Parts: sequence; structure tokens; C-alpha cells
Amino acid sequence: MTPTATVTAAMGALLSPGPTFGNVEQFFFLNGSDLWQAQSNGRVVRVTRDLDLGPWAMAPDGSRAIAVIRRVENTLPTEEIRIIRGDGLLSLPLYGPLPTSGVDARPTIVALDWSWDQTKLVVLFDDGAVGVLPVPDNEDQYPVAMERIVQAGNVNPGRKAAWSLSSNGFAYIAGERGESRLVVVPLGDEPQEIAPDVATRAFAWLPGRGRLAFVERAGGTGREMPGSIFTMAADGTSRELLLSAGQFAPAALVMSLRASPDGRFIAFTVFVPGPQGTPTFQSLWALNIDSGELVNIPVATGYRVADIWWAAQGLSWRAVSLDAPAADDPTQYRGTGAFLIQRYDDASGTSTTIFSAGSAR
Repeated sequence: MTPTATVTAAMGALLSPGPTFGNVEQFFFLNGSDLWQAQSNGRVVRVTRDLDLGPWAMAPDGSRAIAVIRRVENTLPTEEIRIIRGDGLLSLPLYGPLPTSGVDARPTIVALDWSWDQTKLVVLFDDGAVGVLPVPDNEDQYPVAMERIVQAGNVNPGRKAAWSLSSNGFAYIAGERGESRLVVVPLGDEPQEIAPDVATRAFAWLPGRGRLAFVERAGGTGREMPGSIFTMAADGTSRELLLSAGQFAPAALVMSLRASPDGRFIAFTVFVPGPQGTPTFQSLWALNIDSGELVNIPVATGYRVADIWWAAQGLSWRAVSLDAPAADDPTQYRGTGAFLIQRYDDASGTSTTIFSAGSAR
């Protein structure tokens, strides 16, 4: 007989369904080198000016953002983390400033995410280390000490991290390309690589379900349907196919996905092989997780979808010009090139443009 594996209390908390939330009333996005905010009153405003921004993340309610700000002090480049309000006001440094070169150089931050209860951050570094940074309500307590959850090692740094909806753990992708693996970290327990046989491209926590959705990276060693959407429990068990990418086109790939905060839907992008095998945007979809109903979301011709937001006014996204630089990931905005912010009206089945890059500066 095989003994039943013991589930720790910390992992058990991640396996519980967890809470759900409403869609955001406002959200931040990057336009060139500045942060902007699409507000609940329909206005789109510029929030930052003349800051050298590094990685950043939006608070789950869309009211604030957290960002790495780069500066030069005494000829040395430094990094600090500050909170940015919708009116552009900066907090005191929550972390840093610390040098990123020289004798006392610290590792560079490559990604971060804000917990749903807005009390802590997860921070990924370029040496493979992962830390958790508390966010006190009182700025008099800034800066705060970083707790190292994962020490620096031989694994390439991840580029994506996300908190569980209960804020009692997080997941991140460690490594790159065919070696990328999904790691779950229950707070108070050891990190666990929960899908060691799958090179992971993208993932999202599913609110109210205690599960994650993930996309297998094409070219990795794993299952037989790369580019499709699978779900599994937070400990890697009960893996199931949710949606096959092959139903959209031969060799189609799901490249990005975002779950709605109420746990009912997943929005995702589909790409197909283009010239020289490069991924080419095909379509944006919304999937009802329970019924399996699929809705094809209209996107402006000549654009590809990058960021996606579940907004109270309607599913919204950034549509980036196909001519804009894409580097190795066409689902990312690189800070240059024309783009639109569009919104979907479920009642009429139509999409409208609420912002065009270069307007209202």
C-alpha cells in the first residue's frame, strides 16, 4: 500500500476554495516610460512623469501601484520600491534605495506582485532569489526588511509571480523557455515545484476554486497538447485539461490568460505560427469555466493583445500595433509603439476604444 501524502496546514490553506472579488473600477497601464490610469469616471490620466521605472504591479483594487524606481546616487545605480497613488503622489521608499553595482551591489529586481489583502509583496530577483516584503499602513515604518523565501541559486530568475486570492501563498515561474517550471510557495512552508514535467508559459489562480490554470509552453517536455489550458490543485494534483488550443487552428497556442476575480471566467489570447515560426496574434476569447461557453472578443484589426484587465465597465485590454517591437514575447508591451485600450460590451457584443497612445498627453 502507498501511504497517503501528508498535506501541511500551509498547503491546506491554499487548497481551500478561497475568496472571490469584484472586477476593478480602475486600472494602471504603462504608456511609454510613464504609468497612466484608466479611472472609473471614464477619464484616462497620466500618473507619473520623468521617473525611471523598472518592474511594477497594480494593487488588486486598481487604486495604487507599486514600482521599482531606478536612480543614480554617488555615481552608482540604485533601486527602490515606492507606492504610487492615482494622483501621482509617491510614498517613502518601502525598499531601498540600494546599489545594483559596485562593491555592495544587490541583485536587481525583475518582477513583483501585490497580495490581494495589500499587506505584502512578492519580489523576484535576477539571481533567482525570491523575497516577501511587508507593506505596513504607516509610512513611518518604511523601509522594511525583506524576508528571503528562496535563496539565490543556479535557476534562472522567473518573470511572473502571483498571489493566491487568500494572500496566504503565491506562485511563480522559475527558469526560462523549455526549463520554466511552476513553483508554489505556501507561506510558512517550503516552495514546491508542482508541475515538474511541464514547461509553463503562463498561469493564473482561479478565485473561489483552490486551483490554478496554466498553459504548457510549446517545445517543452511534458504533455501532448502544448499551448492548451490545464487546471490543477495548488499542490499539483488533480490535473485536468480545461481547453484545447487545437480547436482554434492547427498548431495554435494560448499565449496568455487572466482569470476574472469572481472566478467565473478566463480571458485568453490565441496565437498561430507566422513567418519563420514566430507567433502571430489570432484572437481574444473569454471562457465560462463552468459552462464551457466561449466568446470571441472583437479586437481592432492590425493589433495584437497584450495586457488584459477584468474591469467593472467591461473586459478591457491593451491592443498593441503589430508593427510595435515584440522581442521574444508578443504578449508584452515594450514601452514603444502605437496601442489602444479597448473595452468589450457584453450586452451588444461590440468593442470600443477608450484610449489611443499619444492622446491626452
